[in-house]
Amino acid sequence: MLDTACEILERAATHQEHPGYYRIYIDRLAADLYQIRGSIEYESDQPGHGMSWLTTSKHLRQLVIENEQSNEDDHYELTVTNANIALAMTADNQAQKALPWIEELLNYPAEYVSRDIWTANLSNLYWLLGDYKKSLATSQESFELTAKAHGIDSLRMATYVYISKVLVTDRELTICPHDSVHFNTGNAHLSLGQTDEAFESFSACLRICLSKMPHHYKTGFTYHKLGVIMMGRGDFESSA
Repeated sequence: MLDTACEILERAATHQEHPGYYRIYIDRLAADLYQIRGSIEYESDQPGHGMSWLTTSKHLRQLVIENEQSNEDDHYELTVTNANIALAMTADNQAQKALPWIEELLNYPAEYVSRDIWTANLSNLYWLLGDYKKSLATSQESFELTAKAHGIDSLRMATYVYISKVLVTDRELTICPHDSVHFNTGNAHLSLGQTDEAFESFSACLRICLSKMPHHYKTGFTYHKLGVIMMGRGDFESSA
């Protein structure tokens, strides 16, 4: 469906055949759809991690911003697109280059920025850069933000969800994958050699996963992390 929709919009823009709609609407909608395509490829771990679609979305959003009819939402969506590109860059081992764009979104002057989610992403980014202390501190910050916004037992505390708001006509689609609070915290503790604290974080993650999505692969991966810690303790029977 996305392929067909994008083809229609591309044809309308190329031939300037969009009766009843201003060109800015066509570019804005196309930017939204290309971002969705990129995010799906990123989540599916496909080659390129959605980078080509996300950069196409960015180009179209920049065209929208150049139009005198653009608004503040367009500037915000460009910042979100840059942050999604940063996630794709991180998946391509370019975490250092990705850092400024995620920080830019977190510093965006608006209340509607999903700071709980993007702070969790930032924690994961610091972890990938080997700054485990900063990763832990940032993950603890995301814990407070997520607990306040969604509750201490929410799925967003445990594992992957989608949160980045993309306006499509009169709807909001949530498309951007992110890393979790408890899982990030467990990874940071584990990398710092704090196995007891890591076990506690992964256990909290598992508790929520089992209650809300017991058959999801991330639930199995959380079991694996706990098993590794048990094996390190010499508890081979429990780790199995």
